[in-house]
Amino acid sequence: MINQLSKFLQYSSGKLRNNILTNGFKENLNYNLKPESVLKETPTDFLRKTRQIHLWFLLAYFLFNFTISLFNLDYLLTYGDIMRKNMEEGRISRLMYMLNAFPYNIFLILGSLVVFEICAGAISYFALYIFGEKERSFKRILGIVFSSNLYVLLSFFPILILLNIIPPSLKRDMFTMVAFLGFVFMFFVVGLILQATFFIRMSKQIFQQNYGRAFLTWAFPLILFFSIIWISG
Repeated sequence: MINQLSKFLQYSSGKLRNNILTNGFKENLNYNLKPESVLKETPTDFLRKTRQIHLWFLLAYFLFNFTISLFNLDYLLTYGDIMRKNMEEGRISRLMYMLNAFPYNIFLILGSLVVFEICAGAISYFALYIFGEKERSFKRILGIVFSSNLYVLLSFFPILILLNIIPPSLKRDMFTMVAFLGFVFMFFVVGLILQATFFIRMSKQIFQQNYGRAFLTWAFPLILFFSIIWISG
């Protein structure tokens, strides 16, 4: 019995150390820590690898979110019916309905993330053009976006877990609830800090930028995005 348990633990440990997600994370982290390694690959190969790693983690998050949602399926379906009725009565838009109805909300969140990443890559490439960077490459800047944004995507996992284990008593206390949501939001902040750090690090090395230009290349999509929201509001 002990030998069988030992073999099972060794097998499980081996699978955890050697699987698509673990290997993909290690490869992605190597790009982040050693940006010079990107220059050893063609832009097409770099984009293909980072896109593939990103897609695997998107799929993992979809399956994880879907599985977690099954534990609360009755509530989600009831809430979805309420939102559908509100949409049919013209109280909310179809987009608002899809943001709040399972499983459309999962597809919409992940789809919106991918669209934003592609747009961010295009805007950052435009920033490289404005700065006159001679080594600019759309495939490489988009690969950098996919690679660095992995940490934002990873922050969604603990956020999802925490939001699904909120005890009812916590919801009745406004101060405690706000403090809890602030704690949950910190995971996203950490993911964003890592994303910014590795984006700037890679941009400096790959496009031979100084810190200021690399920072603006990272920030330009966010500045434009929030400007559009402010103007629209």
